[in-house]
Amino acid sequence: MIQRPNYINLIHTMRSNHNPLQGASWMLTAGLAFAIVNSLAQVASIHFGLSSTTVALVQYAIAFVVILPYLKTLGIRNSLRTQHLGTHILRVFLSVIGIQLWLWALAYPVPIWQGIALLMTSPLFATVGSGLFLKEKVGAARWLATLSGFGGAMIILEPWADDFSWATLLPVGAAFFWACYSLMVKKLSSDDSPSTMVVYLLVLITPFNLLLAFPDWQTPSGWTFGLFSLARER
Repeated sequence: MIQRPNYINLIHTMRSNHNPLQGASWMLTAGLAFAIVNSLAQVASIHFGLSSTTVALVQYAIAFVVILPYLKTLGIRNSLRTQHLGTHILRVFLSVIGIQLWLWALAYPVPIWQGIALLMTSPLFATVGSGLFLKEKVGAARWLATLSGFGGAMIILEPWADDFSWATLLPVGAAFFWACYSLMVKKLSSDDSPSTMVVYLLVLITPFNLLLAFPDWQTPSGWTFGLFSLARER
């Protein structure tokens, strides 16, 4: 499953009932939805010629419209109250950079299997960051596992191979920025509520994507737009 800035996980932290079977079902559904969205993103870029920035804007604009009724139940005005506005802006900006790098990789195209495998380095970056910046205790076993994980990523990348392409580093870049995003969420969670995290993410992500998409905007066809709408509603 793709580690996008995951407001779904933030929402589920607020639930009080513990239902492992239902939780597992939602995770499988989310994984299916992400797989569909990523496949459509690659089709839109390769077969319909849409830029990755345009694809990102359309995806997250639709997501914002779909989730808007839920945002209203959170109380948007109350959720926007924070003493860390600049940090929230930076957090969302980092997530947008990760999104753009990932969609750029799909548009290049980097094979999805390779991209997803490299995207899984995000927890490794998060482990390093939690130890160095959040001062959390990271034991020797975890450091060893992290180093082994990076070693596995090098095997997947094969930078020594003759056919190595720098484009394969794009998923690694996305993983790094999403790890930074996750660390900032962890840091902010001591002062701000999960609803504040969700609202700022969804309110700011579309304007950031719009700024990046504006220079080379391409209007999607009705058919492509409809497919993205269906995928984002899943």
